[in-house]
Amino acid sequence: MGAQKLTYYHKHSPLRVVYPNFSRELEENKPVPKNCINYFTFGMQMPGRNGTISGGEYRYAFNGMETDKEVSGQGNSYTTQFRQYDPRLGRWKSLDPLAGKYPSMSPFVAFNNNPIFFVDPLGLEGTNNGDAGGEDNSGDPDKKTENGKTYYKSDDGRWVLGPSEKIEVESKNPNYSEKQKEALKIVYDFEESSESGKWSKIDKAQFAKELRSEIRNPNSINQASTNLCGIAAGCNVMAQDDPVAYANMSISLFVDGEAEALTFFGDDIEANESLMDKKPQKGLSATGFVVMTSIRDSYNWTDTYSPETDKGRAGFTYPSDVSSLLYNFADIYINTTQYTEDLSGGIKALNDGMYVIALFDFTDFITGVHNEDWLKYTFGTHYVVINSIKDNGNGTYDIEYWQYGNTKELEIKTITKSYYDKALKDYIIAR
Repeated sequence: MGAQKLTYYHKHSPLRVVYPNFSRELEENKPVPKNCINYFTFGMQMPGRNGTISGGEYRYAFNGMETDKEVSGQGNSYTTQFRQYDPRLGRWKSLDPLAGKYPSMSPFVAFNNNPIFFVDPLGLEGTNNGDAGGEDNSGDPDKKTENGKTYYKSDDGRWVLGPSEKIEVESKNPNYSEKQKEALKIVYDFEESSESGKWSKIDKAQFAKELRSEIRNPNSINQASTNLCGIAAGCNVMAQDDPVAYANMSISLFVDGEAEALTFFGDDIEANESLMDKKPQKGLSATGFVVMTSIRDSYNWTDTYSPETDKGRAGFTYPSDVSSLLYNFADIYINTTQYTEDLSGGIKALNDGMYVIALFDFTDFITGVHNEDWLKYTFGTHYVVINSIKDNGNGTYDIEYWQYGNTKELEIKTITKSYYDKALKDYIIAR
């Protein structure tokens, strides 16, 4: 028994027509298949019966799991939050973190030995895939009733009994720090509470879901099409170092429209009330719209910030703003003055275990071409979080860095010391 998976895209939405023939030439503006993958029952691809056109490889394949071809080759391995899966064997490659819950079953068994009825996108335990007769009379796509029990859809698409089980699943993840687990519990508790938000056009459940994603992976924090790179970089470091503080600040801004500084002399953050009755703008997520616009508006002395008018002085983030955010809301100590403002200073700070946020004239950093705009060249145009600096031994250095929303891989720029120092305008170095 096998299964076939087709992936389609369409120039116009919604998609209403599906063609079964993978190789068929289609007219313009008709649905076009991007991938066709034929599987054996446990997910191994059928040789000679797969193809890709018009859009590259399909990232999520069998059972909704992410493909991982780096070690075992294309289609031979899938990665989940907890384990990796080998479809050729129909088994997980490591022990089940919940093995004690199922003593009668091998800890390497996948999908309860029934991949037709069960899915396991986390790599924890097989759950009903939703297509096998689950009763749902609620009208809520994230809620269903089955065998007299009510199930809720978790962030990863699994059906669980409720918030307590969601928290249990998170607490079993060996990839999360204790602070991350505590922060995730805070967000789950907030979602289940009766507290409502002041942002009338932002759904509380969606806000909580996106906040959990940022806590799990701070690199998902995204400035989108705004000039909030400095705020995004500060939030990224804050979510890495103290996710509990980041969760509490974000929830306070959603519920009360303000967040109180942890330090005595620190200024509180207050949201722009004119944005509270609007939907997220300029591609910002719900959390980005609530958190980053509030921070930017609070640190503006004279200008009111809105994503629609964030150019110029209203949208520019000064290094002192980022320092204030980290110190006053996460109690992260600023050590910038202890390091020289050049490549050598960045290398020393990273070797000392510091977070390094760099403000560059980004045109100069990326292209090596002098920016003709005096204002941009003098004050800088873009903040990044530097992860590592590698000396290549030939006068060049690989700068590995994060910028707004690079969730999968960090970017690497190879550059000489002189070009780096010329492009660099300021550091925020903290721990």
